[in-house]
Amino acid sequence: RFPMSVVISGNENLPEAPAMIIARIVPMFEKFGFTIRSGGLNGTDEMVEKVSSKVELHLPFKGFNKKESTSQFSNEICKEFARRVEPNIDDLSKIPKAILEKNPRLLFFFYLTVPAQLVIVWSPDGCERSHEVTPRSGNAGHIVKLATSSGIPVINLNRPDAEQRIMVYLENFNVQQQTKAPTYEQPTQQPNQQPANAGKPIHKPS
Repeated sequence: RFPMSVVISGNENLPEAPAMIIARIVPMFEKFGFTIRSGGLNGTDEMVEKVSSKVELHLPFKGFNKKESTSQFSNEICKEFARRVEPNIDDLSKIPKAILEKNPRLLFFFYLTVPAQLVIVWSPDGCERSHEVTPRSGNAGHIVKLATSSGIPVINLNRPDAEQRIMVYLENFNVQQQTKAPTYEQPTQQPNQQPANAGKPIHKPS
């Protein structure tokens, strides 16, 4: 069973409206036991760090934005995964390339073994699917491509119904937790109960 986690990340220049949504939803996810993952960038990620009690940071490299994390060194598997949805990644300069190469760790943890249950991003174009990614999507566009190619649902905070959909997600999660099938133990014989063969003759071998 994977630990429950939600990725909240995106671009810089975060407007006030999505910032306030982040301030409202982060405590709710943490109340339900979700780990909040973010990437240490300015803007969206910065807001997540302000309102979260404990963020699981996945940084592009050591000392990025004067921060430290146990997840700050990309391995070759992560780099190749990032390249699959962004074939031109090697044409980027060092820092933008490192930012994209950390995104697989952001979504699936360091060795790509612990996927997030939900991805929440902010970008000015509101992209939530690979075919909706535009030049305005920025870093969020790469995260969206990785998530949708792996079947992880995405909610973009620039959509007018974003907060409502997040609330529905949490409500459904709460219902699922409350209606999980109980575990049954093998019934044991009570002290005042007679054994199943009580009153029956015992046949001894001759």
